[in-house]
Amino acid sequence: EAADQAKKESIKLAGMKVPNRPAPYFMDYIYQEIVACFPDGETWLQQGGLKIYTTLDPQAQQAAEFALKTGYKTKQWKENGVTQPQGAIVALAPESGAIKAMVGGLNYQETQFNRITSAKRQPGSAFKPFVYGTALENGLTAATLMSIEPKSYQNGSGIYTPTDSHEF
Repeated sequence: EAADQAKKESIKLAGMKVPNRPAPYFMDYIYQEIVACFPDGETWLQQGGLKIYTTLDPQAQQAAEFALKTGYKTKQWKENGVTQPQGAIVALAPESGAIKAMVGGLNYQETQFNRITSAKRQPGSAFKPFVYGTALENGLTAATLMSIEPKSYQNGSGIYTPTDSHEF
């Protein structure tokens, strides 16, 4: 009889309390890097006593968080309890590549998924400045004509010929 009653009751899950801390996506990233780089990293972090110095710039972090939260001009909605659309910002020091700010999503309390370190997305046109910059450094100009003939390259497993997928 107790089993029948238990089957009729709906399951109520207790919500997990997410700590509110500065730069949470960056802090998670640092934690993961220490665990990945040092065999005893997780133990060290849990026991405390470490002094960890990072490149995070608090002003840049605050500006990145503000920009992401206020930058959307589109209508927002919830999908599976997470505000949509999502976004991410990472600011790097150009001379060293040091991370100055990292915001992995709109709201860490809603989702701890870091879109910078974990999302598998195509970079799209974000690579164009690097391609164009390299071309300019190598003497090409906007007027330089390029061949569109197929080209093949020898690699470790044979010959590779890039093709356009035509899937867009």
